[in-house]
Order: sequence, then C-alpha cells, then structure tokens
Amino acid sequence: MRIKEPRSTRLAFFCIYLILVLGGSSAFTGPPTSIDDTLGSALTLLWGAFFIVGGILGASSVLRGSWWVERVGLLSSGTAFAMYAVVITFLQIQQAGPYLMQLCIIAVALTTLTLRWTQIRRYAYDPEG
Repeated sequence: MRIKEPRSTRLAFFCIYLILVLGGSSAFTGPPTSIDDTLGSALTLLWGAFFIVGGILGASSVLRGSWWVERVGLLSSGTAFAMYAVVITFLQIQQAGPYLMQLCIIAVALTTLTLRWTQIRRYAYDPEG
C-alpha cells in the first residue's frame, strides 16, 4: 500500500491511533483504579472500547485517505478523552492530587484530534487520491 502525502503527518497519526488501541486495551486488562472506582467497571470498559474502536478506525484509514472512516474514529477517540476529562475533573475537585497534569495531557490530545478533524472534515476521501 502506498502512503499518501503528507506521509509524515499520516504516519504520525497512524502511530497515535495505535497508541490509542494500546491504551484502550489496558482498560480491559488492568484499568486504572481511579477511573474504575469513579466510573464503575461497565463504563470503564466502555471507555476503553471507545479508545480501541477509535484507534482501529483511525489506523485503518489514515494511510489510505478514507477520511469518512477516520472521522468516526476521531469521534470515538474524542468521546473517550472527554469521558476521561470529566472523571479527572471530578477527581481534581473531590480530592487534591496530581490530576491537573493529566487534564493538561488530555487537553493536548483533544487539541491534536481536533486539528486532524479540521484537516479532513470537508471530504469523504482524500481529494488527491
């Protein structure tokens, strides 16, 4: 398969999507207790599933330019990050802890996904492909 231009951007997002799959998988194998205690087991698994689905859809579509599939992946991943942000915000309010750093990292991730959304929102497929 030929990777469409710009290759560096597509490869970077491909890696991001694979990391999301890995992170989502950890919600099934060893969920963070702060998240599991706050959301409960069922919602923690749903949270992980949003990351996994978003990562798989993004990784499977970013290199070939199927932007309509990638957008669904972005929405799924964004939902997972939003869930995470709500829980971390709740924990930050409820108890003092190292949660502000996590909120900053979540904000960077959501900003990155939003940037990708703005790059691909106009077309179903890469118009140059």
